[in-house]
Amino acid sequence: MELGNITLESLLGDNRIRRRKIGEIWYFAQPDLNLIYEDVFKFLQGTLISVKSPVFYETVYCISFSQIKEQVDHWQNKPSFENRIGQIFKKGK
Repeated sequence: MELGNITLESLLGDNRIRRRKIGEIWYFAQPDLNLIYEDVFKFLQGTLISVKSPVFYETVYCISFSQIKEQVDHWQNKPSFENRIGQIFKKGK
């Protein structure tokens, strides 16, 4: 899973992700994103939106691109597991 490569263009170009533009804001189907990006977006508050599936419209929870970008920034700035374990053991000394 490479979160750093997520851009609006990459999401729009991925046919596995259902999407809808409302006004000037793009919304992407949260279940599709979680399937592709290993549940990284599962704790975000989605909005129920009707999106086009291959054959029909379906109402699913969607998140905006700005929410996606904030989550990506959060995960990229989060210390790695090894760094956190090292910090815990340093505090014990």
